[in-house]
Amino acid sequence: MHSSRILTTAALLGLLALVPATGAQALKSPHLAPDNAEAATVVSEKITDQGQFGDCTGTAIAPQWVLTARHCIEGAEGAKASGAVRVGNGDNTREIPIDRWEVAPGGDIALIHTAQSMKLSRYTEVDDELRYSGEATAYGWSASGSGKGKQLPMAKAIITGKSEYNLYEGAAGVTTQLEEGAAIQSGDSGGPLFHNGKVTAVVTASINPVADGANESNPQEETPQQEDATEATSWTAKTRDAVYSPVADQKGWIDKTIAGQSTDSSAQASSAINPSPFIAGAAVVVLGGAAVTAWVLHRGRRRSGE
Repeated sequence: MHSSRILTTAALLGLLALVPATGAQALKSPHLAPDNAEAATVVSEKITDQGQFGDCTGTAIAPQWVLTARHCIEGAEGAKASGAVRVGNGDNTREIPIDRWEVAPGGDIALIHTAQSMKLSRYTEVDDELRYSGEATAYGWSASGSGKGKQLPMAKAIITGKSEYNLYEGAAGVTTQLEEGAAIQSGDSGGPLFHNGKVTAVVTASINPVADGANESNPQEETPQQEDATEATSWTAKTRDAVYSPVADQKGWIDKTIAGQSTDSSAQASSAINPSPFIAGAAVVVLGGAAVTAWVLHRGRRRSGE
């Protein structure tokens, strides 16, 4: 759904709030990823040179290409692509500079291009089928959280159906529920959902977030209120339910972009991205109503002068 349509939906639901976060948190999970080829393709992203690792998460799908969420880069300060991706786990990590990015014509999908090859033993295949049911595996990187900075958390997930929420025009979002107490947190945006070894979707938002210390049956009841929206809150949103943006309907664009056949509109977007009013450079966007709250999981930064 296009950002302007999302804003209309939010208005009808009665809430559109911007709430800065204290910092990126990794996927909360009792499990760390095994040392295997699948997990090795999940990278931590530092969006722009002013960012930090854990801003977002991505998946290496080619030697110089990372699949991530569009709102990760549209929420970045300035228009110039910069920053880096970090590959590896534990003490064996490498940082590769980002030199450009491209946004998909639909869905919360983007590609990050690195200045050099990531030199992995394999790269993840992009799913060519839209999936709204089945079992999956979720990953999410950050500078802190369950992963202790350089250990990648993972969680088993159940794909539960289609979502009415989506950031950009594209296929219906994929709803998931994480198992064994795992929870999505800020910094997981762009993180992959794997099905049978392929990346089938990327994290867009969480649903019904629960604040640390809040009443879990009524997550908003004890949520600290923010007097100054420019100051960070002291709580972190966590949820077991999440909306992912499917990648299958954008696979043609992904393949062409990697092959060097990106469209003029995509190339223009990669060099001069203007944050949409939906993102507006804010750390988090909350869409709320009587039953649903969607929390965009990107540790963004406010644009100067706002």
